[in-house]
Amino acid sequence: EAETDKGLLDLLDSLRAGGCELELVSGAVCPDADMLVSVGGDGTFLSAAMLVAEKGIPVVGVNLGRVGFLSENRPSDVAQAILAGEYTVESRAMLKAVILGSETGEGGEVDSWPYALNEFTVHRNGAAMLGVDVTIDGVCLPTYWADGLIVSTSSGSTAYSLSVGGPIVLPQSKVLILAPIAPHNLNI
Repeated sequence: EAETDKGLLDLLDSLRAGGCELELVSGAVCPDADMLVSVGGDGTFLSAAMLVAEKGIPVVGVNLGRVGFLSENRPSDVAQAILAGEYTVESRAMLKAVILGSETGEGGEVDSWPYALNEFTVHRNGAAMLGVDVTIDGVCLPTYWADGLIVSTSSGSTAYSLSVGGPIVLPQSKVLILAPIAPHNLNI
C-alpha cells in the first residue's frame, strides 16, 4: 500500500515537473484535456472510458489494482512515456445502449452510463427464463432462451463474456460477441 502510494505520488510529481497541468477528476472531464490518466485497476479504467466516451480523449491506465488487462502500466513507466511522447493510442470499440421502445411506446437513452467498453447485459429479473430476439443487419437470429445475453466488444472478450463460455478475441478485432447466460438451447 505504501509503495503504491509512493508510486502514484512520484508519477504526479514527475508529470508536474515535466510541465503537465493535472486536474483530479471524479465526474466531468475538462473538454480541453489531452489525456485522462486512470489510476487503479481495470474497473477504474472502464469507468474512466465512459467519462470520455463522446470526447475522443485517450485514457492511459496505471495499475494499482489486482486485475490489469486494461490498466497494465506501472506508475514508474507512465510519466516517462507521456513526457517523451513514447506511446501509441489504440482505438477500441465502445457500446452505447439505447432503448428502442417501452410499454409507453417511448424510446430513448439509458439514464445512467449509456456507454460500455466491455459489455452490456440483458438479464432476467425473476424466475422465468428470457426469450431474447436478436436482429443483425435485418437478419433475425434464432431466439436465445437463457437467463440473459451478453453483448461484448472485443475488449470485453476476456471479461464477463469469457466467464459464460464466449470466445477470446484480439482487442483490435472488429467484432461483437453475443454470449448467452445459462442458455436453454445450446445450438446457437
